[in-house]
Amino acid sequence: MLAAHDPSAETASTWVRRWWSDMLGLMLLAEDGFKIRRGSPTRYQAFELENANGPRPITLSEAETHRVVAATNLAKTDLLLGKIDSRHLQRLDDRGWINDMVLNSYIDLLRNRATAEGADVVFGNTFFYEQYIACHYDEQANRRWSARAGVEIAECQLLLVPINLLNMHWTCVACYMDSQHIVYFDSLRSDEKDVDEKTKNVLEWLGRERQRALSAASNMSQWTVATVRLDQSNTYDCGVYVSQILESTSRQLGTAHDPTRGILQDRMAFFRQLMKLELVQMQLADRTWQ
Repeated sequence: MLAAHDPSAETASTWVRRWWSDMLGLMLLAEDGFKIRRGSPTRYQAFELENANGPRPITLSEAETHRVVAATNLAKTDLLLGKIDSRHLQRLDDRGWINDMVLNSYIDLLRNRATAEGADVVFGNTFFYEQYIACHYDEQANRRWSARAGVEIAECQLLLVPINLLNMHWTCVACYMDSQHIVYFDSLRSDEKDVDEKTKNVLEWLGRERQRALSAASNMSQWTVATVRLDQSNTYDCGVYVSQILESTSRQLGTAHDPTRGILQDRMAFFRQLMKLELVQMQLADRTWQ
């Protein structure tokens, strides 16, 4: 049975998204023969991952949990880089849909880590795809972006860009420059035409950008494109999936590890709490348990 809620307490867009989430959830249940378990795990439930030493619980400590709860319950106040406050943190509650503010603040943490570690990774924010990739190529606009960011995308090892689909679903794309490979990560079964359009736009834009930055014709015919789909079974966890894919992909650059390892539907409740903690303390957690 769907959880009751008060539509009058929500904005129209939030109510529509919640209704659509419930409807799609039921369709997924019907498609899979009602084998998918509805509902989220207990907020601080510990999950287990297999590692070299056997199963190890993944959960926040009691002190970390109290810190997250206290920050979420604060009155409106800036918590991170003057951008995010307790209202934004509440979007990481169960069934909450992550908005641009939360995702961009998390990307700021990823960018800070990459800079500190000297990792050759460039992050686009949640507006980058629409402003620079999906529209008509603007050489001067791209040149200004590179000057502000202090990087040339064509010369980095990895470009990571989140993509918003019609304000209903988050996906992301990873462009590996050395291996000339593009990976489109999608936690749901999006329409193949949408996937083809997004990857085609990225490939064409990247070719133009490489030509601009390197002052030479760029042959993109050797580039390969792959789509990786994950196991999301609702419509409100996509932003958490994207956040963790961006984290894992940027952290494991240059390794042979699968960047989607451990990013599973039944761990989303934990990742939501972990992201709250990381945003509150303005530092990414040490993921030794992965």
